[in-house]
Amino acid sequence: MTAMEMLTPMQRAFVEALFVLGTGKYTAAARMAGHTGTEGSLRVWAHRAAHNPKVVAAIREESDRRCVTLLPVAHKAMENIVRDGKSKDHFAAVKHVQALAGVSPTQKTEVVIKHDTESLRAEIAAAIDHLRAVAGDRLSDENA
Repeated sequence: MTAMEMLTPMQRAFVEALFVLGTGKYTAAARMAGHTGTEGSLRVWAHRAAHNPKVVAAIREESDRRCVTLLPVAHKAMENIVRDGKSKDHFAAVKHVQALAGVSPTQKTEVVIKHDTESLRAEIAAAIDHLRAVAGDRLSDENA
């Protein structure tokens, strides 16, 4: 039995109304679902219904169902952006499609650990000479 099937007819209509309205206006959804009464009783019923675990489960279920039916539309929109090289979203769309397909750029980092103290001393000496040369150039520029 689905989550929607476990609801009362009024709760089911409330969930459907939320998707029709497309807003979090629970009182309007309660009214659209056919709930009658004072404005206060509508607000109370709508709040309780929106936070009822069974209704929440049905909202999630309905959202999943509706999202799946939008996949072909979303795919076509993504395809249009990827094919339009001038779109501002082109690069992001290409990366997204690659990620969905399991193809993504990889990064390789190589770490070299030297145990040869002689070559390490030579590299440090060269770096110090370079820093002195750079600092010397700057010092002579400032003194000129």
